[in-house]
Amino acid sequence: CATDMRLNAWLAVATALWVTAKFVLRFNPDLAPLAKASLSLAPLVPGLFYIRSWCRFVAGMDEMQRRIQLQVFLLASFGTLLVSIVLNTLNASGVHVETMTMGAAFMLILGFWIIGSFFSNRRFK
Repeated sequence: CATDMRLNAWLAVATALWVTAKFVLRFNPDLAPLAKASLSLAPLVPGLFYIRSWCRFVAGMDEMQRRIQLQVFLLASFGTLLVSIVLNTLNASGVHVETMTMGAAFMLILGFWIIGSFFSNRRFK
């Protein structure tokens, strides 16, 4: 579990940075466009560090753990993609729902990853 938290630390930082940026942007609508863009894109930096740490994490595993983690990560990725597709399809068909933001995507990936890890760990114990 400590390894899982170390792995997902960058994802948590990206999510926290996204929440902070949304808060700052909401209460400072008169910021310059460059400042708004910088704040909005800031979570991508820890997101890239998350990808790097995840690749290193998987590279150090044995075959069984690598297979499990790849399956869990695919679940998280495709689950997030599916939610995004559903939201976009609903918006295109006239049902106006909130679209997926970067922070929501980070939170969904983390949520799906935790759920997938929980079930995988129970399955292979």
